[in-house]
Amino acid sequence: MNRFKEITRFIPALKADVIGEWVYDGETTRIEYWDVVFRFCDAVEAFAEKNPDYGEFAEPESDSAHRVFAKLLHAVREEPKTPGLLYGYITNGTVREWLTELQES
Repeated sequence: MNRFKEITRFIPALKADVIGEWVYDGETTRIEYWDVVFRFCDAVEAFAEKNPDYGEFAEPESDSAHRVFAKLLHAVREEPKTPGLLYGYITNGTVREWLTELQES
């Protein structure tokens, strides 16, 4: 069984047309994510909490899964500081690539 199943199960759900929408409130433009993105972020954080050896920072000599998960966790944690970052990674296919690599590890 793949140790990343709880996060790789989101591969089909993270499609560009179903993750949220950009909203302009008269002052700023922001992304309002659909629930699936929040569930995905919660799953990534839960995995990190249960597996402290998979942190946000991976050593260069770490295996591929550690490096890929570190990038994914960093993107999730940076979203509040950089709104839209995760949206970009999801819509350009980067998150799907990372999840597929984790699924195959």
